Amino acid sequence: MDDMTQYMGNPFVKPEDLVASSRREKIVAYHISEFGRPVLEFASGYQLSLNKTNVKTLIQGTSIDGSSWIGREVELIAGETKVNGQLRPSVVLRVIPEGGDSIPF
Repeated sequence: MDDMTQYMGNPFVKPEDLVASSRREKIVAYHISEFGRPVLEFASGYQLSLNKTNVKTLIQGTSIDGSSWIGREVELIAGETKVNGQLRPSVVLRVIPEGGDSIPF
């Protein structure tokens, strides 16, 4: 297989990437960024830096054990998150239950 993700530019999913439609992604790995935030890595080659709300959603929909997130599918949608008292565009994550629809948190 020729991995072409190196040619796709910025690998991070942004809210504007999801305006037309949501998307499903499969988590293949995660790491802690240099800024101390968890970053999900998806089978597609894209990544998502998690805010507190998305971490809480993953924990509620799966487990506090980050390794249990591997192999899980999530839905990414454009939404808003409160930052310093102001709503800002953000990527909102929903956990897709094994064999089912997404869990809205």
